[in-house]
This record gives sequence, structure tokens and C-alpha cells, in this order.
Amino acid sequence: MTTMTEQLQDMFETLPDVDMTGVSGPVALCLCYNEALRLPDFLAHHRAIGVERFLIIDNGSDDGSFQYLQEQPDVHVFRSLKSYRDYKAVWRKTLADTYLAGFWVLFVDIDELLVYPGWPEKRLADFVQSVEDDEGADAVFCTMVDTYSSEPNPPRYEAGQSMIAHSACFDGSGYWRMPIPLKDLRRWPTPPFHIFGGARMRLLRTNTSLSQRLALGIMERLMPLRSNWLPTGLSLRLLYALFRQIKRYLPQNPEVMSKVAFLKWDRSCQFREGVHSLRTPKKLSARWASLLHFKHLGDLEEKVEANIARAQHSNGGFFYQEYRTNLDRLSQGMGYSKTRHFRSTADLIDAGLMRDRI
Repeated sequence: MTTMTEQLQDMFETLPDVDMTGVSGPVALCLCYNEALRLPDFLAHHRAIGVERFLIIDNGSDDGSFQYLQEQPDVHVFRSLKSYRDYKAVWRKTLADTYLAGFWVLFVDIDELLVYPGWPEKRLADFVQSVEDDEGADAVFCTMVDTYSSEPNPPRYEAGQSMIAHSACFDGSGYWRMPIPLKDLRRWPTPPFHIFGGARMRLLRTNTSLSQRLALGIMERLMPLRSNWLPTGLSLRLLYALFRQIKRYLPQNPEVMSKVAFLKWDRSCQFREGVHSLRTPKKLSARWASLLHFKHLGDLEEKVEANIARAQHSNGGFFYQEYRTNLDRLSQGMGYSKTRHFRSTADLIDAGLMRDRI
């Protein structure tokens, strides 16, 4: 029978000595490939809110990321040259089961920064305490918010700068919730709905047709972010009947813009490939957090070409192919009439992308 140590040795070329003694606050588990540009601010941001330790899987970076991470006293870096496509879920599950059972764990990408009700004044551990004590919750629903600069051809971001200061804009509307179909909900019960929409959909997949504008308007009004209503039974069947009628007019293959990215880990937990859905039933906090997503920092073309060449992403790298097709359009400016500037979490709450009340 294969031991856990043997499994880890098979997965990773570099296996650090991880001692979690004395760690009581939140920790982060991340995947990394060539993120030297973002790592300094990513670590600084999450250290500032109280993430006590980082377990980072480096998937063969060749831009200095691995060496940089090895120098960080609060980072345990696991080096693996195995296929990201085949191993990403196994890496997360194995490391979390081995080291992080009982911890609140943030499953975040290096191009994402977590913000939550009370940020930045409230420490993440205090947010966790209120979630547990006030609600008895053990997981936090997180919206994904694509960010961008208000300027066409903005200055290139430099490592160590604030990503928020560089790219402080986001789409203030154009989102909707979609309940999980019952057949999927039985297998993946957390969360009961996903979020769709935002800048990526607007810029990469929408067109100017009246039918699409009407279809998007129907979804945004029928299932708005601010509503707590989730259809069940007959109402859910009716919603999906309507959805089937208008689906052909909606942008195709939309990305899920929400994650269950922050939760109290136990060994029964299992993600559905990414961290958008959990097989394990969890009690979600009524408060929502947000992951600010920094794809547009001046290195998008390099990222797109590198990820297409790696061919490690789902659907044959479909989303990166779309980025490649639209690079010229994106360089002309991403803002529009409903662009908002992120100055505080109040802006996200006002847009329905964060919730701060039970």
C-alpha cells in the first residue's frame, strides 16, 4: 500500500519540510507557473490581511518564480513538472489533506487578491471568527471580479507595485446568478449557484445584436446578484425551460465567475477539478468575499502565447485563444459606461459583488 509520503514523492521533485506547529490563522494553497511579476504584491497583500503560511505548487516556472519562492520564510514551495491539466486537482487535495486539515484555507491563484467585508481594517482571522461565531458557517462564497486599467495602453505593471493601484476598474453590472441543475447539485452541493458575466464576457463574447442584449438583460433581471431567491421544484424547472429558449442568444461557453475559494478544510472535501464547486456539503456564509483578478497588467500577450503553447488548460485552451483573437481590441481600452473604480469594498457591495450582512 502506497504511503502518503510516497505519494508526495511521486508528485513532486522538490518536497519541503512542512511544520504547521504554532500556525493557527488562515493559510493559502496556490498553484504557480511563471508569476514572478505578480508574486511580490500577491504575498504582500495576503500577508497584510493575516495569511500565516503559503503552500505553493510551482509547475516548472522558468522566470525566477521558484527561486523567489524558496527565499520566502513563510512559503513552502513544492516543485512539480507533471501535467497541470492532469494533476491540479490531485495536488490541491493531497497537500490539503496532508497538511491543512482543520485550517481555514484560501485556494487562490497568484493573479487574484482576496478582499472581504471589513477589508482592509479587519484582519482575515477576525472575519473567519465572525463567520463561524455569528453564522456557524465553514465556507465563504467568492465572486471573481476581472480588473483593468481605465487607460488605453496603460503603463506596464512593475513587480512589487500595487496591482490594485495599477488596475482599479471593474464592470459594475452585467452579472447574473444561475442555480445548479438538480442532477449536478446532488453530486456537487456547494454552492447552489454560480455567477456569470463581467468584463471577460463583455469584451470577448458579446456582440451588438438586439437578441443577445435582450437575452443578457433577461438573465440579469431574472437572477440578479442582490437577490437571495433560489428557485426550487416547479420554479426551477420553469427557469431552466426559459433558459433553454434564450441560451442560443447568450454568449457561448461563459466562464464561471465565482469560487468556493475560502473554507475550513477537512479530508472529506473534494473540489470539482477547479475550485468552483465542492462535492462536500458546506454551510456557506451569507457574507460574500471577492477575488480581484489581475489578468491585464501589460503581460497579457506573453501569458496568452505561453499558455496556448503549454496546452494545459481545459477545452484546448479555448479562453486563451479568445484572448489572442481580441488582443488588439483589448489594447484600445476596456472601459465602458458602467465601469466602476474600486476604492473600497463598498464599491463591490454596491454592485452586488460582495455581501456584508447575515
